[in-house]
Amino acid sequence: MNKSRAPIVSMVVLGLVTVSLAIFGPRLFQKKAPVVSDSSKTTPQERSYYAKGVVESSHDLLLGSQVAGTVSELLVVEGDLVKQGQLIAQVEAGKARAQIQRAEAVLAERKDQLAERRAGNRLQDIRMSENLTRSRKVVYEKAKTDFERQQRLYAKDATTKADVDAMEEKMKVSLEQYEEARQNELKQKSGTRSEEIQQAASQVRSAAADLAFLQAQLKDHEIRAPRDGLITEKLKEAGETVEPGMPVVRLIDPHALRVRAELEESDVGRVRVGQPVEVTTDAAPGQVYVGTVSSVLPAVKKKSLKTFDPLASYDMNSQEIRINLQDTSGLKSGMTVTVKFKR
Repeated sequence: MNKSRAPIVSMVVLGLVTVSLAIFGPRLFQKKAPVVSDSSKTTPQERSYYAKGVVESSHDLLLGSQVAGTVSELLVVEGDLVKQGQLIAQVEAGKARAQIQRAEAVLAERKDQLAERRAGNRLQDIRMSENLTRSRKVVYEKAKTDFERQQRLYAKDATTKADVDAMEEKMKVSLEQYEEARQNELKQKSGTRSEEIQQAASQVRSAAADLAFLQAQLKDHEIRAPRDGLITEKLKEAGETVEPGMPVVRLIDPHALRVRAELEESDVGRVRVGQPVEVTTDAAPGQVYVGTVSSVLPAVKKKSLKTFDPLASYDMNSQEIRINLQDTSGLKSGMTVTVKFKR
């Protein structure tokens, strides 16, 4: 009885196993598919940003004239290295020099007058004043005697009233001349008063100030280098006229290079001061210049940097970013570069 049931049980168990494998087998042996990240869904905080830029000097100066006139001399050309204080250009200054010569002559005259006041009167001048006083006294005394004689004659009806009046007038004139000579003699002997010396000294100071002012104006006709640097552009030529403030040459410091980049408006706010960057240029393939963002200008305005990309649009807003580089070897002012802002 038991032996006859065993084959039946075995067949039932085998059937159950077969059905289970048919239903659950594929799920048990199926491999899980690997999870692949989609790089296109990188968050803004994870990706880098790019911008076009240009190499420039942090010391870029336009040198111009402080006065209106004609450029008489232009002493530099593009590519010249100049030293601080070196004469770059000269604006015609003929009238200014003539005014200085006239002021120098006036100052010399004022100094001579002051020296005379301080030295006092010479003995020869005193002697001359004494002689003049004596001679005029003699003339006066003679005129007085003649007048008195005419009065006596008139009392005796021996002369006319007109003769008496004429002699009286002559006596008065001679008296005035005598008094004038006597006052001059006293002045010569008393020397120059302190007030006169002070006045002469004041005139010297005034003349010196006038001369200094004209000399300063003459310097305004000179255009000199305010610092060491490189002449990169001539904006005027000798013989051309300039107005005050009109630039004549451009001067840069070739050793103080930086990058000025323009970040597109869509990326504004994603770059910070101190952020690391990598800079490349077509002029040096394979060379990567490392640097950091030194400043982020707050204003957003139209793009101004020109590139060689014919498809580039300049009718769009951008934010100016300035970048300092660790090494600028091989870079020149004006080079176009690509900036990668790293996270």
